[in-house]
Amino acid sequence: MIEHKCKYKNSEVTLTFATFRSKFKGTVELSIKEFRKLCPFSDDVDEGELRIWYIPRTQLLEYLSFIKGLEVFRDQKLTHEDFVDWLFSQLKRTLKPKILEIQLTVVKSQMTTTVCKGDGSFEGNVT
Repeated sequence: MIEHKCKYKNSEVTLTFATFRSKFKGTVELSIKEFRKLCPFSDDVDEGELRIWYIPRTQLLEYLSFIKGLEVFRDQKLTHEDFVDWLFSQLKRTLKPKILEIQLTVVKSQMTTTVCKGDGSFEGNVT
């Protein structure tokens, strides 16, 4: 396994996760149903679901280390868009997947916000 440290912008926050080499052929879908961060405008906790789809070349995310790594964002104030953009660029650089798509859905005060970013299309998922 390879450990990766990805620093978030100019902050002290570092996402740490592991990958491993694999000959897996197919689509990988990850769902983190209890993703949390702070709203940069209200300081309220934003809770939502983070979903990631990718077609690997040789590297797979080690799921438990990735979830644990995401905990560093629980006390960070950031917009949904900034987080998704940053995570996309880090996973793209680290995994080098054939296709990568990320979707963050946050429900707050009976309003649902979904932010998506991708470089391909998985039919029936993120577009």
